[in-house]
Amino acid sequence: MSLPNINPSFERVSAAVVAKAAKFQPAILADVAGRRGALHGRIKALRPSMKLAGPAFTVEVRPGDNLMIHAALALAQPGDVLVIDGKGDQTSALMGTIMMNAARQRGLAGVVIDGAVRDSIELEAMQFPVFSVGTNPNGPTKEVGGRIGHPVCVGGVTVYPGTTSAATPMASWWSNGTRSSLCSPPLNTRKRLKPSGSRRSRKATRRRHGCWPRW
Repeated sequence: MSLPNINPSFERVSAAVVAKAAKFQPAILADVAGRRGALHGRIKALRPSMKLAGPAFTVEVRPGDNLMIHAALALAQPGDVLVIDGKGDQTSALMGTIMMNAARQRGLAGVVIDGAVRDSIELEAMQFPVFSVGTNPNGPTKEVGGRIGHPVCVGGVTVYPGTTSAATPMASWWSNGTRSSLCSPPLNTRKRLKPSGSRRSRKATRRRHGCWPRW
């Protein structure tokens, strides 16, 4: 039986697992995941200090229309990260300060959007974590339905609802050298915490001593 377009009830990774995963750079989590799972480098933080972690509350919209994001703001739970498939469109913004402030008041952990936002100066001042593909002052329409709580494609990665979403400006391995975000299914996140700790320790040792693999 197919799910309804709006599916707000799904398994979320626990807050304890999110807290542990948040201690690692996405680069570490990607390494132990087979060097995959990171979103495309076009999705960047509005401010270099922004970072987030939490279960993904997935939203799919049509380009330039944010009707379903309004519904998502009413349905998402505190600690969730809105992960929005905006089809990479940059011709108009899907969210601005009004909606981001609503997300913050709802206790959401942040927003990752494969699309544009606006009011960038005000959003930076809010210090609410926002990762997007860019900005555009054009406003969206509110006319076309979409889907909530379904798998979406964001930054070239399939993101499932309840997935652990982590984003930080600290992952120097990523293509743009400053920012990255990564999504990992709940079960996989729990399995990867221990090897992530080992991987981080090894990398720290190599940085201190300048140890590189022998070829």
